[in-house]
Amino acid sequence: MRARTHPILNSAMTALAVIALSSTLMAQVEPTERAANAPTEIPVTHVSLFSSGVGFFEHSGSVSGTSTSVLNFQTDQINDVLKSLLLQDLDGGQIGTVTYPANDPLGRTLRGFQVDLSQSPTISGLLSQLRGSELSVTVQGETITGTILGIEGRKRAAGETTIDYVVVNLVTSAGIRSIAIDDAQKMSLTDPKLQEELNKALAAMSAARNNDKKNVTIDFKGDGDRRVRVGYVVETPVWKTSYRLMMGDAANAESKSNLQGWAIVENQTDTDWNNINLSLVSGRPLSFVMNLYDPMYLQRPEARLELFEGLTPQTYAEAREQVDMKKMARSARGAPAPAAMSSSFDNNDSAMLPTDDADGLEATEFKFSNASITAQASAGALGELFEYNVKDVTLARQSSAMIPIITDPIEVTRVSIFNQNVLARHPLSGARINNNTGKHLLQGPITVLDGTYAGDAQINNVPPGQTRLISYGIDLDVLVDADKTGNDASIQSGKIVKGVLEITNKNVYTHTFDIENKSDKAKTLVIEEPKRQQWKLIDSPKPIEETDAIYRFELKLEPKKAQQLVSKQQIITSQRLMMTNMDSDAMAMFMRDGAIPQSVKDALKKAIDLRNELVNFDRQLQANQQKLQEINNDQNRIRSNMNSVDRNSELYGRLLKKLDAQETQVDDLGNKNETLKELRAAKQAELDGYLSTLNVE
Repeated sequence: MRARTHPILNSAMTALAVIALSSTLMAQVEPTERAANAPTEIPVTHVSLFSSGVGFFEHSGSVSGTSTSVLNFQTDQINDVLKSLLLQDLDGGQIGTVTYPANDPLGRTLRGFQVDLSQSPTISGLLSQLRGSELSVTVQGETITGTILGIEGRKRAAGETTIDYVVVNLVTSAGIRSIAIDDAQKMSLTDPKLQEELNKALAAMSAARNNDKKNVTIDFKGDGDRRVRVGYVVETPVWKTSYRLMMGDAANAESKSNLQGWAIVENQTDTDWNNINLSLVSGRPLSFVMNLYDPMYLQRPEARLELFEGLTPQTYAEAREQVDMKKMARSARGAPAPAAMSSSFDNNDSAMLPTDDADGLEATEFKFSNASITAQASAGALGELFEYNVKDVTLARQSSAMIPIITDPIEVTRVSIFNQNVLARHPLSGARINNNTGKHLLQGPITVLDGTYAGDAQINNVPPGQTRLISYGIDLDVLVDADKTGNDASIQSGKIVKGVLEITNKNVYTHTFDIENKSDKAKTLVIEEPKRQQWKLIDSPKPIEETDAIYRFELKLEPKKAQQLVSKQQIITSQRLMMTNMDSDAMAMFMRDGAIPQSVKDALKKAIDLRNELVNFDRQLQANQQKLQEINNDQNRIRSNMNSVDRNSELYGRLLKKLDAQETQVDDLGNKNETLKELRAAKQAELDGYLSTLNVE
């Protein structure tokens, strides 16, 4: 963490520098006196680094008599140290006090001095705080000493404009003197205690600029030479791995491949590692940061004095009966205390107090893991737990190193890997790695060398005995055409359950891979085919393996030959159709499908016939309604003509007869419609009744 300049430092530092209140600043002094002897160094002996970004550090050594040991930490590590620090003083010793520099906010520290610099005061603001103090000011060679009365802003002419300036008013033996601050050549306080307060405030501000390192001091108490151990958890860089895979000679069956694995480790602490035991663990313990270092202050409620207005003198009526005060007092002494007043102090006040029996306390032993490589398979996203233990590691502070952790022969098979979503026409050059090293391989990059540099690959965690594919280049000798696909949908069967037509459909997706090996060498091709959700593989080669997302097929490619691989995936679905909502055309479509059973077709035929009869009734009703509309329009025309014709004329008589005949037609059509509606309703009831109880398979 870099030192940061606190905003409070800005203007106040400038003001104090100008005033020159102190020629030198007091150095920050440790508040606690240490033993006269130099602190005992307890070296780091074991470090466990976790892939979750934390490290456990163990210091082991010896101390003599009552002594101290100092550990150096960065400020942002103190919270972890306060949360996790473990201490042992073995062989009869005791752990004393653990001390460290306070971390009170600078603003709160500054407010504790007589002169408050927490608000970054200007020169005038600082002098305003010093009202009543004696100040010595030198102006044009004259030294004026007096008591600060106050600060005043004034204006003075400067050509056609005015300039604002500030004066300090001093009460001197010769009267009140006003001195422009801009004219002052030197200012100093004559009160040595006030000057010391300013020096301390400046020292606190100076220390705040370099607040990145903290010393934690541990006190050990006892007699003679004793073994001690210190352990703590702090944030550390995640340790990483990288590999080099040296492929065996493809033409020599006896040639073996070899794997080198390197751990990349950073010592970002301020302590050198000298011949330590280093454990590299892939586990992911839960860890969090809690602010234990910064002082915490609670906001307390403000209590106000209860004020009462003056009371009018009161008079009291005589009681109904006299109270025996002695009896009342005896009763109160024998009564149990109210529940709200009970406390653990009632039975044993010392239970909440410290005792002098400190020598009887025994330190709880804690142990550090010194086991060699261990492995515990654990399914799930957290991966597998394993550990590499490397002895005699030396690494200077703020340094990094590559440490060899694997140098073993490994079983490798060359393959080409095709995935259309990765590369459309060519497979990738790759290999199938069988981890027969007996060690866990942590995820990381792999540099592949096949006679010379062949490419880079990446691998996830591989426990012993498991295999993984890697790819590191493009195989230009193999060409794949994977554009031929087809989707065949068909009806499998149908049945009717309570008027609901249930249709079973089958969809088959076919993917054809046309492959050409242009090289003069046989190859092994792995084809990755994406899985279709809820589909099943049918009529296809058996995959050599599969994941949650893909099938992997393996095909042996002959030199200079073209080959083909076909994969099929199938899904069976069903749909439910309410027959009351289906028209005759939809029913007829299912009747024509050869997969529908004849009994279902017969039921559909009857439903279609009933539906057609309803349609026929609807057509007749619609035709009659159209005729009624035509008659109505003609009657409107006739009535309009009759209004313009003499009632005694022959034409009027003819129009009247025609209107009368049309009324007869209207009555006939109305009667027919009523009959048709009744017939239709009966037919609808027949259809509904038929469908509601229809069950056919």
